[in-house]
Amino acid sequence: MVEDNPSNNSHQDQDDESDVKELEAQLNEIESALDNLESQNDNILAKLKDVLESNREIRKEFASLNKKEDVQESKTLNQKQENADVSQLQKMHELSLNKKAANSKGDLKSEKASSKLKKN
Repeated sequence: MVEDNPSNNSHQDQDDESDVKELEAQLNEIESALDNLESQNDNILAKLKDVLESNREIRKEFASLNKKEDVQESKTLNQKQENADVSQLQKMHELSLNKKAANSKGDLKSEKASSKLKKN
């Protein structure tokens, strides 16, 4: 039978206590590392949210600019169409005036011819 030696028990208790303290120190290091990782993760998440919000704002600005450009382009196209319509109306008016002038000259010639015939 093995007899309990008080010095062996004391030595064993010290070894056990030393192992426990070493494990506690390792657990503290692990906990500290995990806390550090959690903090970094929170920082990354906050930065990501900032980037996403910034991206949303930029997309809104681009959409607004594109809408303004589309409106301006539409106005420009409408103005060009109006100018073309006015130009066409002016040409039609000139043709109409030319026809009236030609008809008036024809009428004058007819009147002169008819008055000559009456005189004769």
